[in-house]
Amino acid sequence: MFGGVFSPALFVGAATGAICGRIIAAIGIIGAVPTLAICGMAAVASAVIGAPVSGVVIILEMTMSYEFALAAMLSIVVAIMVSNLLFGHSFFDRQLLDRGIDVAQGRGHIEMMETPVASIVDTTFPKAYPEALSGDVVKVLADAGATEAYLVDRKGVFSGKVGLHELIAVPAKTNVASLADTTPILIKHDASLQQAIEVASRFVGESIPVVNRDTGEMLGVVTEADLFQLYLSLQTRIADLERA
Repeated sequence: MFGGVFSPALFVGAATGAICGRIIAAIGIIGAVPTLAICGMAAVASAVIGAPVSGVVIILEMTMSYEFALAAMLSIVVAIMVSNLLFGHSFFDRQLLDRGIDVAQGRGHIEMMETPVASIVDTTFPKAYPEALSGDVVKVLADAGATEAYLVDRKGVFSGKVGLHELIAVPAKTNVASLADTTPILIKHDASLQQAIEVASRFVGESIPVVNRDTGEMLGVVTEADLFQLYLSLQTRIADLERA
């Protein structure tokens, strides 16, 4: 059956209503089948898509009958109340929530969840091997104009980061692996802008490493300024769309 969740909802509702009408007809109440079929169709479809007013309008347009529309309205109210009590959302909203999309948050939140942070990753970051000496890493930071270096192995796998203040506080022949923070805050490569901003809210430092979730390879860094700039450009685009 085609039509996503809407067409099946219409079919299931109409079939269930018709079955109930047949059962009622068997005990002597005649003429309930069309009414219950329409009410069932409207109730199930409205609860599934979370659009009660649309359900009433559809029934009114289909039947051109105020009596059917009124009956459908009553069934829709009951269905929406039951749906909210059991699930708190319509079935359609529940599906979107399972995919990490909350329509109640608005277009801005959805766009932030759909925007990948990988688009702003800076791949030119100061790095060093774990066996490097502190004096050598200080020179790397001086050349890069940075205060933090990232430790990666020969395959590019991230193992930690070290700051300039730790490096200058020890002799120049100190192995940097002994100074590194091996559990820093980081962002996974497939994170969205929303997820990256949530990570950045707990971060204090120069830049946040972006690491491949599967291999551990360090892909680059992002700064809070990069995230803020991407957020502003996204909000500007949304505002332009809403004005169009």
